[in-house]
Amino acid sequence: RWRALLPGTDVSALRVMEPACGSANDYRFMHAFGFGHLMQYRGFDICAKNIANAHGLLPDVSFEEGSVFDIRAQDQEVDYLYVHDLFEHLSLNGMERGLDEVCRVTRGTACLCFFNMSERSDHLVQPKDGYHWNRLSLEKVCQFLEPRCQQLQIIHVSSFLNQAFGCDDYHNQGAYALVLDFGVK
Repeated sequence: RWRALLPGTDVSALRVMEPACGSANDYRFMHAFGFGHLMQYRGFDICAKNIANAHGLLPDVSFEEGSVFDIRAQDQEVDYLYVHDLFEHLSLNGMERGLDEVCRVTRGTACLCFFNMSERSDHLVQPKDGYHWNRLSLEKVCQFLEPRCQQLQIIHVSSFLNQAFGCDDYHNQGAYALVLDFGVK
């Protein structure tokens, strides 16, 4: 359907970034659905094997090794940024550094997806085999992000799916999407 609706549409100046892109985990579907030509996409990941896999799948797309702690981009360079399931795996200092970088480079909208968040008053820090499996406090993350953006929207994924589609058995009650608007067009 998207391919039929979008032919000839050219908004190729739209800059989209995906930290922790894995092996083109999300972008490959955008490409397959016909969205690839609508953006200047840049994905990066700290794992060289993931980047090699991404290049193998989509050799003409910009994938590179990189870290959310030091994003290679100018301030407010990116129109849209999205990231899935990253911040729970970082130390709290690392999470804040990564969130600062995401906010620094985004000029339009960022969608930050969390898989292990709750409406608790504090973070539950759980180091695990060289990384973390933290349960993040929605309140603390929002307090950190609110001064860095113009608007912050909280979406509890399970509640959204229930309200929008009647899905009452979503498997992850800890999944949240935070949509940050930076207001620069």
